[in-house]
Amino acid sequence: MQTFKEWMNQKLPDFHEVESIYGKAHVAVQIVEMYDPDLLKNIATIANLSSGAYGLYNSGEVEKQLPPELEKKMIFSGKVDKNNISKIPNVVLKKYFQEFDESKIKESDTIRVNVKRILSQVKSQMEAIIQIASTIVHEATHAREMQTKGYTNESGPEAAEQDFQKWISGNIKQITRRFPEMNLPQQNPNPSNSMGLNPSPQQPQAPLV
Repeated sequence: MQTFKEWMNQKLPDFHEVESIYGKAHVAVQIVEMYDPDLLKNIATIANLSSGAYGLYNSGEVEKQLPPELEKKMIFSGKVDKNNISKIPNVVLKKYFQEFDESKIKESDTIRVNVKRILSQVKSQMEAIIQIASTIVHEATHAREMQTKGYTNESGPEAAEQDFQKWISGNIKQITRRFPEMNLPQQNPNPSNSMGLNPSPQQPQAPLV
């Protein structure tokens, strides 16, 4: 587990969309960052998923910023063009270009979490936060696999989610001491809003791509 100082120095993804729906979503993001600081390294945005599964990773939403000279050389080779560089996994680019250095690439992935569905199916603040965090781990693992393997399926993300939940179980006392809001009682007697769902029925949501 990271020290508090190390955790504070980490740059977290933009999660304002999910936070606007559930005010404790930031706790889920911070717990994932504590668990594996590298998992969210290339995740720029944790956005809302308005329907369907608990979460979504879409490789079509990946963006890469390369050093200008390297980008020009890659495009000049004819093997890639400016419009598809971001869509090609890093492991594939490495095969074609020996000078491809991941440390100099700014990658911006987006993962999505169906916060409203999760809140509708849990019974406590702790359960909501842990399920949102587990979903983030699952989708971020999809993103990591796509760049490092060139493909992704459900086996890796499901295993990563199980490992995360085991870690949660083994460290729950330390985690709840750091985030006491996980143990707060439900404050709103209305079942539809008992989990802290922010009352914004027309909350704008990012379109699915």
